[in-house]
Amino acid sequence: MDSDFTSEENSIFTSSVPASISVARSARISGLWQGVFDLTAEKIVLKSGARFRPEGGRIKIG
Repeated sequence: MDSDFTSEENSIFTSSVPASISVARSARISGLWQGVFDLTAEKIVLKSGARFRPEGGRIKIG
């Protein structure tokens, strides 16, 4: 079972309702994130190209 998460610079994540992502080990974040997200992981790294647009909500990383 893979417990890591990676999003690339050309990735687009959009959510019009609250979305929760839990990763067991590490998350490497890039790309566009817009909407309402709650991302948790043991270790989170923001990579070059990461962009965030909360659009009426919040994006919580921790």
